[in-house]
Amino acid sequence: MAEARDAFKRGRAAFKKKQYGDALVYFHMGYALAPDLPGFLRELGATYDKLQAKDKKNDFYRAYLLRRPFGKNADEVRKELAGQRGTLATLTIETSLPCEQVWVNGQLVPGKLPQKKLLVAPGRYKALCLSNKYELANFERTTIAAGGEATIKFNWAIVANKLENPLGRIAIEKWDEPGTMMDLGVSSPEIGVPVASDGRALRMIVKDDPGTRVEERSVRIRPGETFVVKW
Repeated sequence: MAEARDAFKRGRAAFKKKQYGDALVYFHMGYALAPDLPGFLRELGATYDKLQAKDKKNDFYRAYLLRRPFGKNADEVRKELAGQRGTLATLTIETSLPCEQVWVNGQLVPGKLPQKKLLVAPGRYKALCLSNKYELANFERTTIAAGGEATIKFNWAIVANKLENPLGRIAIEKWDEPGTMMDLGVSSPEIGVPVASDGRALRMIVKDDPGTRVEERSVRIRPGETFVVKW
């Protein structure tokens, strides 16, 4: 990592002196040493721009934007690419209930949802909605082609455990893995649960701890609602 930082520093110095060929060598060296550092992608794009290598510039700028859609230099890169038709894509992020945090490709999304028609690089996106209050970690994924658009929607609801006399616990079928049950535990009486956008029926099993009372149900839980479970 120290060698990569040194290459980055040398590349920036060469770029400042308009020694773009030398800068390119240093940035490529640094990127080879530390491919997880997206700053090299941005600098490579800027250097290829100075060398009037438009296609190379676009490739590295898009790679940077894919890794850092909300990075410090993301808006500047977006501006560079926005005027070139078919270079970027459009992403909308929505949720049926408020997320305490939203992450996209490992970056915290600033502001609240919905985020509509964001200009992003084409490629694969992995998004996470976190709610500590409702113990929810909901992942959604999408792939967008250049010039295309996509929406990531976190469809989730709250399941309220009102099983009393006797106290009971709930297991619910995962909407995207038919037959796989998810135990909601007893750490909180209200738990966030990802559900299908069309509210299709899911299998639910409720039981008390000794197993003397067990019921299997078919339930329809719609995104955004609080679904109360009682005996």
